[in-house]
Parts: sequence; C-alpha cells; structure tokens
Amino acid sequence: MSSQALPRLRCLQCGAESIYVDPFQHCERCDSDWLDIIYDYQHFRGSSWIATQDASMWRYRELLPLSAGAAHNSLQEGWTPLARLDRLGASLGHARLYAKDEGRNPTGSFKARQASLVTSILRERGIGELVICSTGNVAMAYAAYCARVGVDLTVFLPELVPPLKQKVVEAYGARAVRLPASYYDTRVAAKAHARERGILYDPGADNFVNRESKKTIAYEIAEQLGWRAPDWYVQAVNGGPGPMGVHKGFVELRAMGLIDRLPKIACVQSELCSPMVDSFLAGHERATPVVPRTRIVTLSYEAPGFSFAVLSEVVRASGGTMIKVDEDRAMARIGALARSEGRLIAPAAAVAVEGAARLIESGRIAADETVVVNLSGEGVVCHEVALP
Repeated sequence: MSSQALPRLRCLQCGAESIYVDPFQHCERCDSDWLDIIYDYQHFRGSSWIATQDASMWRYRELLPLSAGAAHNSLQEGWTPLARLDRLGASLGHARLYAKDEGRNPTGSFKARQASLVTSILRERGIGELVICSTGNVAMAYAAYCARVGVDLTVFLPELVPPLKQKVVEAYGARAVRLPASYYDTRVAAKAHARERGILYDPGADNFVNRESKKTIAYEIAEQLGWRAPDWYVQAVNGGPGPMGVHKGFVELRAMGLIDRLPKIACVQSELCSPMVDSFLAGHERATPVVPRTRIVTLSYEAPGFSFAVLSEVVRASGGTMIKVDEDRAMARIGALARSEGRLIAPAAAVAVEGAARLIESGRIAADETVVVNLSGEGVVCHEVALP
C-alpha cells in the first residue's frame, strides 16, 4: 500500500466513512463488518505503479492494504494464465472464450490470493492465532500460508467437506474441527468459538481484505488482454467475494485510466443450491435461505445474508446477470474440458463453464463479445465427489 495516499473506509450497510486504521476494524456507526476501502486513484494514474518484474499478485501491492514496509507472505500466487478455450469455444460457435486458470495457484484455487494477503497482514500486526470456517478451498489455502508465518490456525468444516481436504488442512499443521452441520451453522459455531477465546475470526466475504485480494484477478485479466476489459466475466458463487472483488478491480482500473469500460458480471449457481440466483431473478432485496441439495460443497451456502445485497448490486450495476444451471450437466463439463482442453477443473469451475455455455447458447452473450470464465480451482483434490 502506498504511503503517499492513505485510503478511507466506507460502510456498505450504512454509508458511514472513516479513516483506515485496521484491516479488521468495524464500522464506527453501525458496527458492521461490511466495509470497503477506497484509495485516492489520482495518485495511480497509468501503470507505472505496477511492479512488472513480480510475476505474482504482489505486482499490484501499491493498491493492497499492506503497509509499504511490511514483507508479504507469498508462494507465488496470482499472475495465473489467461488461456483461450479454442475447442470449447468452437463447439459453442464462440471464438472469444477465455479461461482465467486459477487452479494454477499454489494451493489449487483462487483462495490462495486471499490467504496470502490476510496472512501478510497477520504477520505485520503480530497476530498469532486465527479461526476460520470453510467448505475446503479457503481451509487448504489458509493452512498452507499460516504454516509459513507461524500463525496458529483452527478451521471449522461442515460435514459435506471431502475427507481428503481435511487431511490436507491437517498436513499443514492446522486444527480441523468437523461438525455434523450445514455451512451456515458451522460458521455460527466458528464465530462463537473465536469470540469465547478472544481469537480473531476471519468472516470471509464480509471483510474487505478478502475482497481486495480478489480484485487482483481483474487487474491481471486487463493487463493480459493488453489493458482491455472483457465484455463478460463469469464465475460460480457461494458467498460471492470473488465477483465483488473483481468488479471493484475493474472499477479501479477505469478510475486510473487503464481501461475505458467495465465488463458485465455473470454469477452462476447450481440448481440444487441457488439462493442468490432465485432471489435475484425474483427481484428480492434479501436472499431467501434454501436447503442445499448440491454435491458441490464449495457451492452449498444456504443463507448468504447481506452478501446477496452487495453482489446483486454489483451484477445490476455491471449490466450482468445471475443464472442457475443443471448440476449433472455442469459435472459433465469436467470430463469434457479435460478431454478437449487438457484442463481438469473443480466442480465449482465446471458450474461457471456451464453457465457461460448457457449464456452463449441463449444469445445473452453475443458472438463478438469477449468472455472470461474463472476456473476457480483445479480438480485433483475435489474429484472423489465429482467423478464416477
């Protein structure tokens, strides 16, 4: 973070603004976790602030909430490939279909970005303990990055998390607490555990640090496209911090004069757990909780709460949409993409691919529009539940 232009914080719930002091602070007026960090973009006109010699997300550290003199905790996360999906695109009659291959990150998903930034801040602040709740990918990422800086991590996991992911978490030395409960109830238990013991709890999408890490995906896409924004950005969602951060990244790039327009954001869910999509299409201000029937644990959040309000505003502001897809058809994309493109992807990434295909086939995405699909994770750790 540049020392030349100190950012400010704005509450997404009540609109109050405050001076940036602590990355884990709450709103001074309403005590909400939902803050957004705002920089003085006049200090960042053009691209001279980018550390182009760094082939990781930290090439953009001047616009990340870590003090200028603090060391970052990196395993070379970010700067992932942006690859054209030629054969899939040809089968859909679409020549401008790209994949942002986030499975290439050190822990196999885009959550490595989040873990890198959060643990860098923990080390800077001298915080030695952390509690999180995860459906698997965040847990594996945080376990690896916490191990590297000596942070004592406790991970709460809902019962649907594949046992292999728990073994990975424990291999890094983290404590795993597995509960016979839904993701929502497991989150409640994790937060209570942290509060009772006076340990920092990372609330996920609620905290702006997590969303800030995701905006580097937008920075990379635009830079890899020659400082152009795609027409569409497509991602599967659970709580939604990915598209929230990506949209903000593109907004910032436009404010700095690096791109001249914003992409439309498309968020995709499985029909077997689609509280965001159903509420969005019904025009609701709040998401109605559902009973998850999906096999995809990383997309099983049944009660997204205020994150729906934030995400739906992002989608509407971008001119995008939300869509739900048949889970069996999405799962079939895993093998199809492996055989046609040589990419073995996670089930959530397959949901995103199926969503993009549906939008192309329906004509919502035009044939001349550039589309980037977030392949949010690689498939090896996931396919005990994804493949026959």
